[in-house]
Amino acid sequence: MAATSNITKEIDICIRDNATKAQDQEEYVKKYNTLVEKYEGIKKSIEDVENERFERFVKKDRIEEFMKVLKRRDVLLDEFDGELWNMIIEAVKVYADGKMVFVFKDGMEVVMQRGYG
Repeated sequence: MAATSNITKEIDICIRDNATKAQDQEEYVKKYNTLVEKYEGIKKSIEDVENERFERFVKKDRIEEFMKVLKRRDVLLDEFDGELWNMIIEAVKVYADGKMVFVFKDGMEVVMQRGYG
């Protein structure tokens, strides 16, 4: 956040200088716009990192919940388990040619192509 604070200070100084000193307005506008663009870029980068951090936190929670469910089981799975299925699968897309795409809740996709032969 220090980077945005520094840019904000530079923008304030730029505005104050424009208000108190005679200067070429085209140069002022260029400098001001450059500083604002730099500020917006830094702000977007921070937002992107925060979003990625939040997504990882959510994914971690899902994995932990899945692990809890698995630990409650006394034996290895040897048949379909609807609860586990619903915990990890978002959707299954089935195509006319037999291709199936499994979409996991974390966004990962696994494609299964029907083998001929």
